[in-house]
Amino acid sequence: MPSPKGLEMLIRKDQPTNEEWFGLLEARRALIKPHLDSFTLDELGTLHVLSKNRYEWHNLYLDSPVVHGDQRFSLKTQGIFLNEANYGNGWNGCGKGPQTKLNWCLTRSGEWVLITINFTGWSPNYERAESVEIKEMDIATIVTNVGNDPRRIWESLGGWIRYWMRTRRELYNRALTLANIVETEEAVLSLIPRY
Repeated sequence: MPSPKGLEMLIRKDQPTNEEWFGLLEARRALIKPHLDSFTLDELGTLHVLSKNRYEWHNLYLDSPVVHGDQRFSLKTQGIFLNEANYGNGWNGCGKGPQTKLNWCLTRSGEWVLITINFTGWSPNYERAESVEIKEMDIATIVTNVGNDPRRIWESLGGWIRYWMRTRRELYNRALTLANIVETEEAVLSLIPRY
């Protein structure tokens, strides 16, 4: 069932303001939060966010960065992650000195967090994570820090919901195929007289 608050906010003639988008994001979080324990979520440390060479990325665990910020969070923090700043625009050209990448996350327990990855070009083709700062923040502050359109975050959360639906449907279809085979085998076996 759709979130009534989200629907109420979308029945309109004009585009939502940023403040209204923050309300829509909170409505979407409220919709997702009770279900976050039901789905497989990524760990922060497994995210491939740093350049390994000109064409590949590596995860944060590989660099063993210092983690600071809110002590409730670590590289093992699970959630919905989106890489927002300084990522996805191709190779960053390692060796340019200290740099930062920003990510946001909706954690398994439903908190919004901002992740700041401080890294350096460790070799001509390798970005090395030096430290990771993880802080819980409200969504308006995250959007301001990341400098992104709140609609993109809202759509990203919707994309995760559709991804979970597809993977669960595929799992159900595989289980259904197995159940049909088992039922057929058991029906055939029941035709053989017992002695």
